[in-house]
Amino acid sequence: MELTRLVFGLLVAVLLPTSLDVLRARPWVAHTVTGSYAAYAVFPVLDGGKAALVWAAAVLTGILLLPTSGRLALRFPIRRWTRKLHDRSVLSSYLRPVTAHRSLAMVSGVLLLAVGVFYGGTWPQQVVALWRDDKLGLVLSGFLLAVFVGNLVVARVVKPYFNALPEQGGGASLLHLGTQLGWIERALVFTFIATGQPAAAALAIAVKSLVRLPEVREQAEGTFSQYVMVGTMTSLIVAVGAGIAVRIALGLPAL
Repeated sequence: MELTRLVFGLLVAVLLPTSLDVLRARPWVAHTVTGSYAAYAVFPVLDGGKAALVWAAAVLTGILLLPTSGRLALRFPIRRWTRKLHDRSVLSSYLRPVTAHRSLAMVSGVLLLAVGVFYGGTWPQQVVALWRDDKLGLVLSGFLLAVFVGNLVVARVVKPYFNALPEQGGGASLLHLGTQLGWIERALVFTFIATGQPAAAALAIAVKSLVRLPEVREQAEGTFSQYVMVGTMTSLIVAVGAGIAVRIALGLPAL
């Protein structure tokens, strides 16, 4: 379990900033997220020099992969690959989040305050316990991989259909809606699979399909219907795969 937590956590630390436009647009925030989550993934599992070395490697990898410009935009061959991965004409609109980060920060602050008040003087011990909880770290990393990092996988698979959408009247609003629905879909499917409720996951998939059915009917003969079907199937594979991987790592049956 510790090894899986370490691997999943490092993947989240390195890839999460590249999968959210709100972080890509703010390099220092992105690097802070990478460093913080890498610490959460590494230090509870490894000790001493090994932990420091792995953490530093994760932070450096995050800096190299983040498609930014300016002083931190280091010029290495790997950046050519990341620029292709983040082809602005294809992925920027698809991956653009609509979450108001300021509102999210305010809500998070209120929640943290409520937790602190609830636990009172024992909150430092509770924080340490959560920091070292391998099950929590594994599930959290699996969730973030499925929901947000999964965008990268879906975007690459649907790239040909995405490129053809403008020629057939596809609008950015539809793509943003698809991104939001993808987040919700993968969050629900991962949660249900990880908790051993595949029937509930199937229900979530059916609801998502009904939501997009009117749009597919309107453009039944176009690329949009193919884009929806391919994107949905890829999204489901990512969410189900992450959920099964977490269950196996926890020592539970796959389904």
